Amino acid sequence: MESKVLYTLEYLVGHLDNIDNLKLKANILRNYEGRNFMEDSPEDIRYEDIRLDLFPEVKKLMRTLMDKFEEQYGLKIKPVPTSDPNEVVWAVVHQHNESTNWHDHATHTNYNKGAKVSAVYYVDVPHNSGDIVFKVHENPFVTKMYLEKAETGKFIMFDSTLLHCVTKNLSNYNRIIISMNFTFDD
Repeated sequence: MESKVLYTLEYLVGHLDNIDNLKLKANILRNYEGRNFMEDSPEDIRYEDIRLDLFPEVKKLMRTLMDKFEEQYGLKIKPVPTSDPNEVVWAVVHQHNESTNWHDHATHTNYNKGAKVSAVYYVDVPHNSGDIVFKVHENPFVTKMYLEKAETGKFIMFDSTLLHCVTKNLSNYNRIIISMNFTFDD
């Protein structure tokens, strides 16, 4: 007799001390205050997503996360190929009482060429400013949720199809994060 695993789902969590969060925060806030959003309409889901300048610190963050993933799993990942670099990396600023609804990062129309691994990096997250929650349908009758605390300097890498949301920012300060999408390097 043997036991076989059909499916497992995990995510990678760690902290980075080689990233200059002050430089990242300044770039993000400049684009946020300049209303440099991914979409112009507040009704669009990408309206809260802020464009980033791909300056050296952003590239260093992405390279560091790709290296961490390879170190953990022995698999190389690369940024999702796209004509718009902000489809790969973008920022979100949540003010008091703001949150993000349930979503995933999979490309529903073309999963084969879209995101396989997504990441979040916490640039500046004051206490009580919102955490990420993952939702897993273990079977048709059981849904479980897993909360991962947000902390400045922390990263989380996860399967792009994994449903997640962000709880409300109950602090009086901005919550600033960077999101990224990767695919496997053939």
